[in-house]
Amino acid sequence: MKILNKIFQIFVGIIILGFVYLLFQYFMKWDAITIDNNISKNSVYRKIDNQKISHFSTMNKENKYTNNIIFSFDERTTEIQDFNYHHCNIYFEGPFLIIQFISGDGFSGGGYNLRLLKGRFNTEPYFYTDSPSTFDNNEYSKVHLQHLVLNKENYKSGDSIFGKIDLKIQKDYGPEKSFEYGNGYFRGLIP
Repeated sequence: MKILNKIFQIFVGIIILGFVYLLFQYFMKWDAITIDNNISKNSVYRKIDNQKISHFSTMNKENKYTNNIIFSFDERTTEIQDFNYHHCNIYFEGPFLIIQFISGDGFSGGGYNLRLLKGRFNTEPYFYTDSPSTFDNNEYSKVHLQHLVLNKENYKSGDSIFGKIDLKIQKDYGPEKSFEYGNGYFRGLIP
């Protein structure tokens, strides 16, 4: 009986430690979302409406941009270039609202996933390829700055989402270390 009681105490202790760890991660690595109810009225969205996608991976050249986000290794870059185009995909995955910025040619690429939960968010880079043996998916990265502004706090299917993102992400470490910057506005419709 003493052994069962001890095993039960250890089991409960592990569960409590796991819960404390998750809370720590949520409050230390997840930043608060700023709400701006008027962001959808920003003139940048009219400019985005007037831009046509001319990216080589789009079949319909009349498609419109969903964002003007620029990812660059230079903080000062201010123009969208075809090779820099990131599609914005927004969807629910369990309790999380995912905002995904995707760039690629259909065979390989990557981008960033923003996971939103209860007024906080986390940024994670991701990579994909059709040839896993020639692509290192274990690239080191660390988020140094993440700031997200949205038009409201809670969303449901069918809602329009308007936002602005600022990111500074370290790639690699040591002498190979570099920083990628992301900045711009986005919008979408949640399916």
